Amino acid sequence: MKPVDRRAGYWNREREAMSAGARERYQSEWLAALLEHAWAHAPGVRRRLEQAGVSPKNFRSTDDLARLPVIKKSAMPDLQKADPPFGGFCTVSLAKIRKIFVSPGPIFEPMGPEVSGFHAETGLFAGGFRPGDIVINTFSYHLTPAAHEIDESLNLIGCSVVPTGVGQ
Repeated sequence: MKPVDRRAGYWNREREAMSAGARERYQSEWLAALLEHAWAHAPGVRRRLEQAGVSPKNFRSTDDLARLPVIKKSAMPDLQKADPPFGGFCTVSLAKIRKIFVSPGPIFEPMGPEVSGFHAETGLFAGGFRPGDIVINTFSYHLTPAAHEIDESLNLIGCSVVPTGVGQ
């Protein structure tokens, strides 16, 4: 078997080597766009932001993150019961949800239409996973998302996954 070059990959010079000022601008623009999208498409997010006096119009930089309301995980079951199934925090229609995970609580977590919203491929690649590798994924493939997210990220790299789950 020939050795695999483990140096090339997900390095993004433009994003990862930018100046501190450029990074701040990039992050502020990205966060503002994310907030605008959530405001327009997730009524539960919009309600929370309005209660905190935050809107996309008055969000200017990463410094404004401190003004965003924190939602404790323990509050999610009640929020989801009041506005099923995701508490108004999902930005896509149910028709576009590929999977719904159930975490302890219970808390329902959607997996949207994109192939990988988790983006673990960057970290997995940095950890040495490469196209053509065969990987045993021992995360549980049951109700929680970890196994599926890692599986998809490994597939994006080009790995073949053996989905064993726990205790196999």
